[in-house]
Amino acid sequence: MVTAAAAFGAAGDAQTSASKALTKASLPLAVNVFDPLDSDVRLGCYASYTDGQIYNNIAFNLTGYIKVQESQTYFRMYAPFNTSTDYWGVTSGMIVFLKADKTFHSGLNVTAESFTIPSGAEYAQISVPAAMWWSFQLWQTSATSSTGWKPSSNREPREWAHGFQLKSLRQTRMRAGNLIMGLVPTQQLVVNLLGDSYLQIASKTTTALANRAVARLGDAGGGWVGFGFLAGTGAGTGPWTAGNQPANLNGNARPALYPCRIYGNPTPAYYTENMCDCASLTLNPGDAVEIDFPAAPAISAIPLHWIGTGNGTLRYGFGATQGALPTSWTTQNVAGTAGTSALTNLSLTGLVQPGTLRIEGVTGTCKLGGVNLKSNAGGVRFNKIAATGGSWSGWAGLNQDQWQTSFADLGGHLTIIQDGRNSQAATTAALTRDAALKEIINRVRGKTTANPKPTMAMDVLIYTSCENSAAGRTVAISSYARMDRRRAYLARCAHMDGQVSIGWPDFPAEVAWDGPFPAMSNDGGGPAQSIHLAALWGGTIMAVDVLEVLIPNS
Repeated sequence: MVTAAAAFGAAGDAQTSASKALTKASLPLAVNVFDPLDSDVRLGCYASYTDGQIYNNIAFNLTGYIKVQESQTYFRMYAPFNTSTDYWGVTSGMIVFLKADKTFHSGLNVTAESFTIPSGAEYAQISVPAAMWWSFQLWQTSATSSTGWKPSSNREPREWAHGFQLKSLRQTRMRAGNLIMGLVPTQQLVVNLLGDSYLQIASKTTTALANRAVARLGDAGGGWVGFGFLAGTGAGTGPWTAGNQPANLNGNARPALYPCRIYGNPTPAYYTENMCDCASLTLNPGDAVEIDFPAAPAISAIPLHWIGTGNGTLRYGFGATQGALPTSWTTQNVAGTAGTSALTNLSLTGLVQPGTLRIEGVTGTCKLGGVNLKSNAGGVRFNKIAATGGSWSGWAGLNQDQWQTSFADLGGHLTIIQDGRNSQAATTAALTRDAALKEIINRVRGKTTANPKPTMAMDVLIYTSCENSAAGRTVAISSYARMDRRRAYLARCAHMDGQVSIGWPDFPAEVAWDGPFPAMSNDGGGPAQSIHLAALWGGTIMAVDVLEVLIPNS
């Protein structure tokens, strides 16, 4: 294996020497044969010229299989931005040649701008420094139709436009439009937020997004309140009391209005549970969960989501004021079939608003996912079903029928599917992650074993997180963004790219906590290292991104 450092030298060396500058007069007429939008491009990768093996490295991108002509001369060129020089040459880089069946033929590591295709080679793949990707072109100087250098698709707005196919969100646009224009005051728009900690940590983006949307469209209720949390570092330790709560309880999109508390020593489970937010909390006798709710809007139903244990019984009741204990109780059997997801509509007898719902374990073990606070009021309702540390591969790995039992109760007209850092941290290949995304899209649109071909009735917005500056990254999130846009096209979804709105993918240090635009938090473990969005910086931008969809111009 040839290391990237040895093959390329310092990043940006290709454009640092004025002596390499060429003029138009010295260049032959040529046609560009490289397209950065080719479906077989590999972002965040390079190919070794010694054997053609592909390795992850976020500093480079690998072209697709470019059809070439043997014995012909080609030029690798860059057209730098903001310079008076028309053309700069490349000083280093690896080229891999392939046979007709796309197996390795030979390779070069050359310092000249031009190179000749060896006999028997049908394709070429070129490793390009990521910072130069959008200006790179490959010129075929022997082309009979010579046109000279031109921007071609290298700088096409469609690649960098932030919102892609936003008009496809027809449910969202219709329902938000009816509410904004007062045409159907009782209309509801239910939004599901499925993602990782970027959405699960409500203070970053979710609460600001939900509060503004509710203020503009109306309040259709509290929605999902998740009981699960990720145990371990940062969560805290039990026993849990009113003054000692887990730091990362899934909870609600608007936790100030619908705060959730747990008591005792219940056992959490995360990532693997067939609940809508892939988490659960197992109550032992005496353990409890409480949820407060405001005076309005009126609660019309409270489905309890649970997983059978074969032996569980609980009781629940309503406090007359927030935080008050119930004066009467209803007993509920939640034994069910072990491991099977189920729903129970809690009786609303004794419900007072504002007030408190308290659920206690009585016998056996009661494995609970959460409750869905529904209302008949017009407006928008948010279901925060994100999981800190979660990734699309994890969601797609859940049992589709069991998960659907929980998710379908949420209803929903728009599901926002977000991912980035956790797939990157797991070095998930872009194609593997794309397969998981395809499965998730099908599931939120109703796919089950009995219904393998779901409808398009659910709007889907794919949101690719911006590149971060955490140490040890080997996969570029920009490689995910490109695949996400392709999936949006194929599945008739919309796509938004945090690479554009929050952080430029080639310069993640710019938005790190100590950068000139600190959109990210100081949580990466060192200088210029960030993982999460900062609440009033990148988090606000992400909220505004989604609000552009929820509150259309009218």
